[in-house]
Amino acid sequence: MGSLPQEGSVYGQRLIPHLIDEIAHNNASRTFCSLAKSSNIPDGFQDISYGAFANAINRLAWWIEGNLEKTSTFETLSYIGPPDLRYIVLTIAAQKTGYKARQDYTICMNALTFPQALFLSPRNSVEANLNLLDASDCRLFLTASKCPPTFEALFKQRDMKRHIIPELHDVIAKDQVPHYPFVKTFAEAQQDPFLVLHTSGSTGFPKLVVVTHGSLTACDTFQQMPLLGYPPTMIEPLRDKRVFIGLPPFHSAGIFNTLAMPTFFGMIPVLPPAAPLTADMVNMIHVYGRVKASIVAPTIIEELVKIPEYLENLKMVDHVLYGGGQLSKEAGDLAVQKTGILSLMGSTETMLLPTHVPDKDEWQYYSFSPCMGAEFRHRWEDLYEMIIVRQPQWELSQAIFYTFPDLQEYSLKDLYSPHPTKPGFWLYQGRSDDVIVFSTGEKINPITMEGIIGMHPDISSVLVMGQGRFQSALLVEAKKPPNSLDEKEQLLDKIWPLVERANKDCPAHGRISKEFVLFTTPEKPMLRASKGTVQRMSTVKLYEPELNELYAASQSGPVQPSSVSLSLSSETSLRGTLRSIVAAQLESDRFTNDDDLFAFGLDSLKVANLVRHINASLEKAGSGNIPIQPRSIYANPTINQITSVLLAAKDKSLDDGAAGSEQTRQQKMQSVFERYSQDLPISARQPTALHPSVPKSVILTGSTGSIGSYLLDALLSDSSIAHIYCFTRPHSTPASSRQTQINAANGLTTAFPSAHVTFLPVDLSKPYFALSRSTYTTLLHTVTHILHNAWSVNFNLSLQSFQPHIHGVRNFIDFSTNSAHNASIFFISTIGTAMEWPNAHEGNMPEEIVDDWSLPQQMGYAESKYVSERLLDEASRVSGVPTAICRVGQVAGPTSGKGSWREGEWFPSLIRSSFELGVLPKDLGPMEMVDWVPVDLLAKSLTELFVQRPHDTSQSTSQVYHLVNPTQTTYNALLPCILSHFPTPPKLISLSEWLVAVEGEQDLQKNPAGKLIDFYKGMVEVGEAGKKMVVLDTARTKEKSEVLRVMEGVKGSWL
Repeated sequence: MGSLPQEGSVYGQRLIPHLIDEIAHNNASRTFCSLAKSSNIPDGFQDISYGAFANAINRLAWWIEGNLEKTSTFETLSYIGPPDLRYIVLTIAAQKTGYKARQDYTICMNALTFPQALFLSPRNSVEANLNLLDASDCRLFLTASKCPPTFEALFKQRDMKRHIIPELHDVIAKDQVPHYPFVKTFAEAQQDPFLVLHTSGSTGFPKLVVVTHGSLTACDTFQQMPLLGYPPTMIEPLRDKRVFIGLPPFHSAGIFNTLAMPTFFGMIPVLPPAAPLTADMVNMIHVYGRVKASIVAPTIIEELVKIPEYLENLKMVDHVLYGGGQLSKEAGDLAVQKTGILSLMGSTETMLLPTHVPDKDEWQYYSFSPCMGAEFRHRWEDLYEMIIVRQPQWELSQAIFYTFPDLQEYSLKDLYSPHPTKPGFWLYQGRSDDVIVFSTGEKINPITMEGIIGMHPDISSVLVMGQGRFQSALLVEAKKPPNSLDEKEQLLDKIWPLVERANKDCPAHGRISKEFVLFTTPEKPMLRASKGTVQRMSTVKLYEPELNELYAASQSGPVQPSSVSLSLSSETSLRGTLRSIVAAQLESDRFTNDDDLFAFGLDSLKVANLVRHINASLEKAGSGNIPIQPRSIYANPTINQITSVLLAAKDKSLDDGAAGSEQTRQQKMQSVFERYSQDLPISARQPTALHPSVPKSVILTGSTGSIGSYLLDALLSDSSIAHIYCFTRPHSTPASSRQTQINAANGLTTAFPSAHVTFLPVDLSKPYFALSRSTYTTLLHTVTHILHNAWSVNFNLSLQSFQPHIHGVRNFIDFSTNSAHNASIFFISTIGTAMEWPNAHEGNMPEEIVDDWSLPQQMGYAESKYVSERLLDEASRVSGVPTAICRVGQVAGPTSGKGSWREGEWFPSLIRSSFELGVLPKDLGPMEMVDWVPVDLLAKSLTELFVQRPHDTSQSTSQVYHLVNPTQTTYNALLPCILSHFPTPPKLISLSEWLVAVEGEQDLQKNPAGKLIDFYKGMVEVGEAGKKMVVLDTARTKEKSEVLRVMEGVKGSWL
């Protein structure tokens, strides 16, 4: 039975040394643990009582005092020995005598599981272990009678006192020794060191962690949660049960499960023999050990499910628990058919974290107890980073703040995605430092791919790599490494179906191609931490020469010689060959020569591959002196245009970034405008204002975006709006679930009653928005307002690639003219449509449509929005559609709440890179003037403009608004606040010098500004050329929006 609080004690304040002595005194025969009698599991297990355990602790404490002298200064004591009960006995004995037990090990086992590995590992370099010993000032070493050669070399390089500890059978001998007291109270011992451990080195060099008594007792508070009305935690299935511990006793997980779980919760640890743990041994323990649960590494479970007999024997236990890594979904789904699957979450710094027990069919998901203080902050796509925030009411439960008492919050750098339908349930997706950021700026989380491919029986481990590269590569460690080229090809063919399966669920930019697979060699196995996990960064560095060679060989074309010759002698032949190359990349030929290839699945990775294939084919045809560049594809995304580019480059009549035709940029925009405006409907409807009795029904696009989520929140708080139709892109996760997750992350409302909100998956470029006729008809009869916010933010794409968006604007115009209430269209545009105003005009940009095709910034994003502005203005004039356009400037994070800047924005990226580089721009050149609008205030102002604008069909032009902050400040004024958040003061340098520093750092995970390098270059170039930034007039907008009228300048606290 679990130990109940004694009189005068409370959960979270009971010290483990006291409890062991207390139980030994009150119930000496009660079983503490059970030890395997031999390496032959059918020989059975020997139960060790609390009386015997306490006696062993006392014996070893007296031994320490007699051999090492008693200390009151917590001198560090290291131990190396077989993974047996002596580790646990020594931990408490060292406490009683005043030493910090620092425990090391000799035997490499497969069950090395928790996220932070513990103690000096034989897998560490001698230099790493010496560094750890220096950091802990360790001069006392205990060893078993036999010490591994790895540590013998260590002793030769460091002066340490060494003692041989008694053998296990002597430590647990039955003869009684005098009691050795532990006299400190919780208040006295709370912050005292209990153990000195070290992190695994999975993500870098191992670091010391001091575990305090308070850290260990935090889990004791978990059992009070049901008494307080909260769900029970995952400890309950283990209470008072015999549980096999497949974790070495020198890891935090081993210490926790062999000390905290027995003393606080009555669990009886069943310990294996001192031999490497295998699936065979674990299965034997399930059969002969009378255990109700097992705690093992994910790799053990994955091996068990591969053997039908072992899988079937999982029925003999109630639960199998794992930790320290991600169990592949394939293995978990098999195991959960036979037994319950639970995950233990924790680290050396945090100890065990309190999670709830999930339903069997959702074994992968976590739900966290409130005493943990977990918050989830959006990072990118559907990934959120978990942050533990200090909560005074749960002070005794949050072990992390014993480890780091000066922190107010702590991140484990773990990423999660939310459950598609159940708020509060989260799927672990790996660590943030696992995320690969390609040179294109796109990202993938490789964990799922690695889990799928690593399930192949011939594979030990795999790593997906590609940090800072243009595409991903795969490093494979085979159980039997291939030696010859034939063996490599045979093994690649064997594992390729799993690679294809992994590719299927991976974003296109992260997929593995056969040319980018490497195999490890026997001389260079993957580097592993002491817990058995692969050290990702160290292994990637180990294979850096081979990776460099692989990527270098691919720069001029695929690894295999190109089989296609791209001759420029014939336009017809060139066009046909291009089609075959493009079709191979898109895995489809269902496009015409004038179709935008981005609409058929072309993306940044495929662009990179396409360019390499085209250039290799040009080389083969003897035309390698005119290579094409990626920007050529973005600017000319059709077969005919690429053909024209190549022919023009051959004649050197145009550079490779120019269009194949002689159209100028302005003519292109005019041509697109004419295409979508030439047949605008002419309406005979008489101009009438919206009658007050008509309920306002709104179509909102882009509600799941950063601005859109705040817009939806603002619209929901407006009592004049009867219904909101959220137009969303089709997605595997229901839109309502995605909206709930996004709004929750931003601290916004998550209540979307069906009577008030309807989510509709649409394609704006399709007839009827790809809705059913009945739904479309309903909208025609009810919608009064359209708030169009959705637009792809991709500054690489050309105007042509944005035509589906422009088509969507035209479809809204047609919808309005056919709607019963002549629905108004409010279009959220960008300051980029007026960026070139100062080059040809004086003063501020007016709040009106200006007939000047040179105005928009030279990128497809701004050009497409300018064309749409002109199209809406024309629709007001020709078709009588009430339209309004709002040009929005820089959007900042919210003034309050959970939300934050969009991670990929230029200013957060600038700050994050400056943190890493240690340098910060002292000015922002042309961007020095700060007129940013916080996103929450932006949404409120937009709602004022959108809802309160007179619904007047008599207007002949679009109403135009400008949403920039009328109360300007400067970057220089914000600089002191920015600097106060740097842990070390950065060096202040010019913007151009900062740009050089950014270009020199290739790690885009550390240096996100590197993904926006062209943007910052543009800032520098504009500044050096003395060009002015456009200033938007806001007079009319301030008249209509009280929020804008009273808006304060950006404050440092908002950042």
